[in-house]
Amino acid sequence: LALTQTDHVPAKEGIVLARLYAQLDNLEAEFLARSIPYMVVGQEPFFKRREINALLDYIRLAAEFHKPMTDISTKWLLSVANKPSRMLSRSLLERMTFTAKQRKLSPQAMLESAPNDSALGLSRWQATPIYELWDYLLELQARLNSANAGELLAWIVNRLKYLSYFQDYYGKGENADEKAQAVTNFIKYVTQLHLPPLELLNHLMLLDTSQGKPEEELVVFTTIY
Repeated sequence: LALTQTDHVPAKEGIVLARLYAQLDNLEAEFLARSIPYMVVGQEPFFKRREINALLDYIRLAAEFHKPMTDISTKWLLSVANKPSRMLSRSLLERMTFTAKQRKLSPQAMLESAPNDSALGLSRWQATPIYELWDYLLELQARLNSANAGELLAWIVNRLKYLSYFQDYYGKGENADEKAQAVTNFIKYVTQLHLPPLELLNHLMLLDTSQGKPEEELVVFTTIY
């Protein structure tokens, strides 16, 4: 799709169709770069999708890893704990975070101490993935200030085998393929921004696909279904 400043098609007459939402990601990025207002119907914009938000929650949690546990960091931990699956039940994670907030522990201290906490009574098979998550987040935190956001996201995805997780969880097929493609496209978009990880979070928070325009002035993105 070639867009130039000489094109003057009213937005209400424009619609961008694809078979899969992941096929729209690059065009969404192009519209954002050119400040062309649009909206996605039937799906979140590519930078707000669940599979993307989990990656960003890893960064958010790592940035707050040594600070006292809060409701917000609890939300981030619950978001990432089983992406990919670590077979940690929600009830266990909620007991851990509740105890951490009572004791004013950080996420780092909570994960480090939980396997030996008699009040939690964790089994050996529960302790192993908790230690692995603790170790991973420590490594991620150490990388926050030494890589740009694109490099860090690529490392997160590779280290977690995140793309394989979609097939493990959803099975082979378009659903898993679309999510994997969305992650790959997002990393491409982030890489060309050349932003540090924490600046990326601020950038995404301020992104507005509508550019402040009313709905009737937005180009529609959706699938043929």
